[in-house]
Amino acid sequence: MIDVEIIIEKLKTRDNLITRLHADEIELSLTCNLSDLRTYNYARNYFPNFYTRMINEYTILVNQLKSAENALLDSAQRSLDLIKLAGVTCLTRLNAEKEKRNE
Repeated sequence: MIDVEIIIEKLKTRDNLITRLHADEIELSLTCNLSDLRTYNYARNYFPNFYTRMINEYTILVNQLKSAENALLDSAQRSLDLIKLAGVTCLTRLNAEKEKRNE
């Protein structure tokens, strides 16, 4: 599994274009207590859609910057890659909790 602390550390650096609000949501998705049933149900229903939306938005941003040969392209691409990594990590956590609940 991917180290959550590394993702959170990268979120806090300023070499990406991820907004503070999005960074807070990503951090919450990676650190929330999934063993609590209410939190687990909320996370299961909210975070997959959140990551789909964020990946779509940042993909559009990267594509727009590519067409303009903008200096922010590298930063936007790092942002998109970090969001994808966090999304995979979040879904892995949710699936692990789901498996634990089904045992």
